[in-house]
Amino acid sequence: MHSKKPFKNTKWQFWIDRGGTFTDIIGRNPAGKIITHKLLSENARQYQDAAIQGIRDLLRLKELKELHRINRPSNAKLLYQEKIIQSSLERKLKI
Repeated sequence: MHSKKPFKNTKWQFWIDRGGTFTDIIGRNPAGKIITHKLLSENARQYQDAAIQGIRDLLRLKELKELHRINRPSNAKLLYQEKIIQSSLERKLKI
């Protein structure tokens, strides 16, 4: 039997799925809790970029300048993480 080790991380992690209508943001906080958020991909009156706004919302940041601490991964890493999430969801949903 495998015992799960507690999630240890001091930083937030984010996964973004930007679609034509909606952008989904999945965040994992430093305690390991998964939080999801959905925004319209285009909403120029409210925000310039749905992914950045979603991260701001999850972190409860008021100013965009407060995001300077976030490390942006490469596109290759994002695509790899997206495939992992999709595979995991497919297994859970048995698609």
